Amino acid sequence: MEKLSNSALWSLCQKYGGLALAYRKKFVALLPEVERRKLYKKYGFHSVYEFAARVGGVSVRVVDEVLRTYEKVENKPLLKAQIEMQGYSKVRAVADLPIEENKLVEMVKTLPKTTLETYARNIKAQDCQNSPGREFATLRIDKQTEFRLKKYQQKLEKELKVPVTLNQTLGMLLDKVEDPIKEPQKRESHTRKPSAYDRFRNDNGGKCAFPNCNKPHEIFHHPNRYALDPSHENITPLCEEHHHLAHGGLIANEHESPDKWKLRSEMKPNEIDKKYLKYVQMATSPQTPTLHPI
Repeated sequence: MEKLSNSALWSLCQKYGGLALAYRKKFVALLPEVERRKLYKKYGFHSVYEFAARVGGVSVRVVDEVLRTYEKVENKPLLKAQIEMQGYSKVRAVADLPIEENKLVEMVKTLPKTTLETYARNIKAQDCQNSPGREFATLRIDKQTEFRLKKYQQKLEKELKVPVTLNQTLGMLLDKVEDPIKEPQKRESHTRKPSAYDRFRNDNGGKCAFPNCNKPHEIFHHPNRYALDPSHENITPLCEEHHHLAHGGLIANEHESPDKWKLRSEMKPNEIDKKYLKYVQMATSPQTPTLHPI
């Protein structure tokens, strides 16, 4: 092992890591049937949880999530089959959406898990007629951090002599530590025309332009597709997930201003988008060798 080159060691890590992930997907996909048959009892295990932990090294949380996901897709055979192929977490993200099964399968095959989660969250908010215009996020913090935050909240209330919510407390903390967004420095030479990136960099307060998205923008998106229209005059700042959705052809009215954007229930990528999505799949999915029966 010590004689292996770095590249050879890296190749082995990719190979065995890919195999481990692929076989793990196949193993967890068997657990609902193991539970249905009570197969674990026939081989000396007290529960499906013990069976999963000792045979496949799978945690209780994962077993619960897999079983719940199977319940959601019990009458959706095409989507159920993707649990073994793509993993339960991708299927779980879209399992309860009221969209045709074959369309959901296409999304699961094509898009990363985080993008599917973003899509499901956005499409639910879009379809809910009575949803408030303001969205809220849930943060998980430990007890010590919660105590410190509430202690600071009390301090603010004493100083301001008015009630202060935890949301306001966090906002005031961020105002103290957050550096102001700096404008691009101007060069002394006046011959250089400001780039489109300079002009769009701080659009929308540095956030993703998709309606109600509160994430920082990561990518400058070309709605006209740069390969078809090599110009930076029409670009939109997006987070990675909404950039994937745009190239998945899931954003309607994409050539209009972002406030008019709506999500579709079906992927409609063009040829440029398909190449991009193939690249995303290669970048986000392990390159798994062909699996052979053991």
